Amino acid sequence: MIFSLSKKILAYSTLLSIFSMSAYSVDVNTLRETQTFTVSQNITYAFISNYNSGSGVTSCVVNSDGTFGSCIQTANSANNPYTIDFDNNNNAYLSNYNSSTISICPVTYNGMLPLCNQFGISPNPMGIAFTKGYAFFTNYANNSVSSCAQNMDGTLRGCRSVLNLFLSNPWRITIRNKLAYITNLGNNNVTVCSINNGVLSNCAYTGAGFNNPRRIAFNKNNAYIVNMGNNSVSNCSVASDGSLANCAITAYGFNSASDIAIFNNFAYIVNSSDNSVSKCNILSDGSLDNCDLTGYGFSYPMSIAIYTP
Repeated sequence: MIFSLSKKILAYSTLLSIFSMSAYSVDVNTLRETQTFTVSQNITYAFISNYNSGSGVTSCVVNSDGTFGSCIQTANSANNPYTIDFDNNNNAYLSNYNSSTISICPVTYNGMLPLCNQFGISPNPMGIAFTKGYAFFTNYANNSVSSCAQNMDGTLRGCRSVLNLFLSNPWRITIRNKLAYITNLGNNNVTVCSINNGVLSNCAYTGAGFNNPRRIAFNKNNAYIVNMGNNSVSNCSVASDGSLANCAITAYGFNSASDIAIFNNFAYIVNSSDNSVSKCNILSDGSLDNCDLTGYGFSYPMSIAIYTP
């Protein structure tokens, strides 16, 4: 009898806790949608672009343990965004590949993208990266990279092609230490180029063993390349000259892996086919381990960016 009563009390307590957690979650979501933030809250958010029409971007709070919480939809006016990237001025850029447009969305301190301005850019843009007043974006369809000057309001001007060699269906571009790294789907390699006043030069192929590489991200002297072709992540060491060496698969078993982002000691891989994001621990030797799913509310996710407004 005492055992039965104890179980009832425990069950009641559990239900009360679940209800309280649910109510708290709703309150947090409501807060993020309605509260006006005037100063930085030092909250980091994960922004995941959803390619399905009308889904826009999912914005999730990044918890201290690396998991995602309080995920809500924003930027619903975006036009089937493929990728999302941030500049250093609190602007998110969504590449709407199918319509040859880019949406510029200022981010609020509660992790929302409420107002997006869309403008045409040709040819079809894919990934975007920023450095020293310039925006570089890959053109998947015509095997080139373009460079634009960035205005104070985030708009772009004077766009021109700055590279059409060493490229084969370029997907994403990442900038590190005055070097641009471009993933090539067509020949399963990475192009690295020097950057000088909005121009790319001294380009060469680097790294090896990739399979439909979608994105490259860096953590210390490690470069991580997500491979959609075999649903894996390659880990390469970065030499002093910026070249990639000793590339080997460090994690696998993803589901149409389409993008990767690094934050603290975690790597996040976007899984397009099952509408999920995997969180992996980065170990001291640079390898990835303990990959688990995190977050919710994605709809054919294609890209991820982690940003602190």
